[in-house]
Amino acid sequence: RAGGAAPVLLMTWARRARPTDQALLADAYDSIGRELGVTVSPAGLAWQEARRQWPNLELHVADGSPPNPVGTYLAACVLYATLTGHDPRGAAPRITGHPYSRVLQDVDRTTTVTLVGLDPTLARRLQALAWSVVRQRTIGKG
Repeated sequence: RAGGAAPVLLMTWARRARPTDQALLADAYDSIGRELGVTVSPAGLAWQEARRQWPNLELHVADGSPPNPVGTYLAACVLYATLTGHDPRGAAPRITGHPYSRVLQDVDRTTTVTLVGLDPTLARRLQALAWSVVRQRTIGKG
């Protein structure tokens, strides 16, 4: 803060096997956010809503905790909307970048790969959901 930065907490999501934990996570993040006077980016609430709207949509990797590319994309859309205040609808459904090389033990800047490549229709749905959740939180606090 002394350098002009504005901290933001990224609310995480419940594990696949324990979706009802999201309420506890949201309360904890909101409480800490209030205590520290920082914004909370509601990725976990967007995940909860995505799971409600599309019960068969998989957001987690196989072990049911970290996000898969779809879950990562949704969280990124929520974070973008929180940080910028702009609607993420229209963002690219395909994200490219440089892969990590185990041989180099570093990012391989000589190669570009698709890091996330979603179906455009799915990407649009996730973008709209992210914007809706962020707007609801903003309106609710305003």
